[in-house]
Amino acid sequence: MCDKDFANWMSQLPPQITKQPLNYLAIPGTHDSFTHSISNHSPASTDAPVYKIVSKLPRVIGGSMLCSWTITQDLCIRKQLEAGIRYLDFRVGVKNFSGRPNEYEFYLVHGQCAKTLAEELTEVAEFLQDHPREVVLVDCNHCYEFKTPEHTSGLENLILKMLGAYMMPVQNTVPSLDEMWAAKCQVLFFVSLRRPNPVQPDKLWPTSRVRSLWPEKCKVSDLLLYLETNYGPNLSRNPNSFYVHQGILTPDKDYIVKHLGGSLRHLSRKAGAAYLEWLRAEERQAGPDGINITLLDFAVTDFPDYVSVVISLNYKTWPADQ
Repeated sequence: MCDKDFANWMSQLPPQITKQPLNYLAIPGTHDSFTHSISNHSPASTDAPVYKIVSKLPRVIGGSMLCSWTITQDLCIRKQLEAGIRYLDFRVGVKNFSGRPNEYEFYLVHGQCAKTLAEELTEVAEFLQDHPREVVLVDCNHCYEFKTPEHTSGLENLILKMLGAYMMPVQNTVPSLDEMWAAKCQVLFFVSLRRPNPVQPDKLWPTSRVRSLWPEKCKVSDLLLYLETNYGPNLSRNPNSFYVHQGILTPDKDYIVKHLGGSLRHLSRKAGAAYLEWLRAEERQAGPDGINITLLDFAVTDFPDYVSVVISLNYKTWPADQ
């Protein structure tokens, strides 16, 4: 990679790497990638589990206290992509307009409402247009308040309108970068909704093709044990699925109550430092039994080496003399 040009890191990979299926590559991602736009004034959302935790807390928690636990990134999507992030973690909710049941909008949500999905997909599209050999994975792994068939078809139509020209149709196998480039495609888009009559050719991959290994732990020691237990030959894998190793700590209700003046960022700094050390271990690599997608809170700002550490696993696994 030349001069750490992370905005174009995929296009600079050597042939022995670009021919590998994407689920063999080490790909840096962000957790709840869209939460940078949440503020003190953002309305609460009904997504679980964050909303369920917050709704049971004393009323004093609101505004700045709430967003201390709902914000996990502080850079916009475009800046994340330019920094080398290639996996975006989205949670989508439907917001109906009062008194107008047939009018609704899709928002990104994590305890509070962030920007609309359309706004963030615009940033993705603009990045792809400026970087025609970069590939982005967008994973809408949680969809809330989708109560009608119109909600589901509306989401599909919006995604296809915004990114359809870049999206790879669903296939049984996982494509390589070489295959994505040959097809002139730059996006794999995953959605967790059942769609009885998808638009053909179907370009929305089911989220069942992504297995996200969520530690759901509050302690660093428990996180590391979980990661080690679910790495390498210990983890049984489907050769045509993606795998996400999450380097995050998840506060439960009791933890938040005991740390009312705290924040998710405090937890993330402990988790991220330990996670990067784990990724740097000599035995860590990419490939069929190695690291595929990684996930981190405040990934770019608090951990400036994160992207390079993940990308380097590809060069370590497939050296130039191989």
